[in-house]
Amino acid sequence: MKKGIQLLIMCFILLSITACSYPTMSEAIPYQVNQIIHTEKMNDISIVLYDTITELEEFTDKTKPVLGVAFLKGDSKDGWDNVGPNGWKNKGNDQITIYKEDFRDYDKEGNITSDLSIMYGEIVSPEINKIETLAVGETDKYNEAIMIEKNKKRYYLAIGKKTSIKALSANGDTIYQEDWVLED
Repeated sequence: MKKGIQLLIMCFILLSITACSYPTMSEAIPYQVNQIIHTEKMNDISIVLYDTITELEEFTDKTKPVLGVAFLKGDSKDGWDNVGPNGWKNKGNDQITIYKEDFRDYDKEGNITSDLSIMYGEIVSPEINKIETLAVGETDKYNEAIMIEKNKKRYYLAIGKKTSIKALSANGDTIYQEDWVLED
């Protein structure tokens, strides 16, 4: 009887330790993942772009895929832990959607181990060939964002704090531009 209780306690401890990690990236994300679109590894953090199906308005049966981002630690061998914010606040127009997310991770002493800012979105207009962003502190040196194609849709991802975004045509004309001032 005593051995049975000890075995039960050990099983409970083992389950509670392993229950923090998930076997797949999709399971580590707190929303129903429709598809993982792209992953980008930054140090020990995996930035995961995904889409999920959400209701357009409360009390309707209409749904729409929504782009989201998750920040995960781990790997497929040891499991995945969700360590960041999850959501999809965005600004959209008929050209592109713009999502911005900041992530900070700390060690046990409270020191920052990761400080990431990302901008991502879907490219809606077929006339857009390239997305460029302007980093904080720069005045005119735009950098090209990572372009992603998946299931006949196009997305972009830019890492770092940004103050401007431009959507460009194949010949370099600006189709859409937005500038903003970052608040401290």
